[in-house]
Amino acid sequence: MEPQCRVGFRFRPFVSVMLAVFFVVIAFTGAILFVTPPGRVAHWTGWTLLGLTKDEWIAMHIGAGCVFLIASVVHLVLNWRPLVCYFRSRVSRRFAFRSEWVAALVASIVLLVSMFYLVPPFSNLMAWNDRLKNSWEQAPQRAPVAHAELLSLKELAEVAQLDLVEVMVNLETAGIRVPSEEVNFGELAAEHGLSPDALYRVATGGAVAPGQHGQGGGGAGGARGQGGTREAGGAGRGSGQGLGRMTLEQVCAQEGYGLQEAINTLKQQGLEVTEKSSLREIADMAGVTPREVLGLLAPTP
Repeated sequence: MEPQCRVGFRFRPFVSVMLAVFFVVIAFTGAILFVTPPGRVAHWTGWTLLGLTKDEWIAMHIGAGCVFLIASVVHLVLNWRPLVCYFRSRVSRRFAFRSEWVAALVASIVLLVSMFYLVPPFSNLMAWNDRLKNSWEQAPQRAPVAHAELLSLKELAEVAQLDLVEVMVNLETAGIRVPSEEVNFGELAAEHGLSPDALYRVATGGAVAPGQHGQGGGGAGGARGQGGTREAGGAGRGSGQGLGRMTLEQVCAQEGYGLQEAINTLKQQGLEVTEKSSLREIADMAGVTPREVLGLLAPTP
């Protein structure tokens, strides 16, 4: 029996397999990033694919690209002699122009210029990419401003033309503690396991926070507005259901209005109310939203 020769660790096959593996990873993550929604949509809606966020897919793609680059350099070093042979004459074995590498160089330059100036089919490819990415965005999920999750609660209310007091009441009613009006909106959403879009709908009274269904006597969807729609200004009819559950007495104490003066003001509007009437009841009688009732109560200067 012939003795078996022990073959040591061979670095060249190791590098080749690494190149193959990370080429597949780069191709796969690149395909994922090709169809991902724009950052303003992905971050606002909490978009994920296969359990990973857009930022995590980007990190994986960049990391795999770095490993692939290093392995490629090592592969070139290990295969330097065969590579140099492509630039030598087959006859004289000296450096000379060969049709193969000249054609490859020219083709590469043409392709790069076509990419830069978006010459078809690259222009068609980019147009298709834009359609794919923008197809994720839906009107009900659209942020009031791009990257609204980076704003503080106060800044977001100002941009979206929302009543900050009403927003904070809606959040507190849904069991979401707001430490300060300066809290970062995206961080507040992450702290409660919500996407910024979901938190925004809770803040505007258009949805119920997870686990809050039926609380406060609201039945199924207790904090959901009548119809749950928002108008252009960001606070539609039915928004502010958390505010709507507050009694007239509570609102006056919170806003600093005189209770009796508020009752008289509403009665002058033909509304029969008491201090225990909720803003929702008053709003239904007047045919307005709870936030608009606050406008009726505000003392005239």
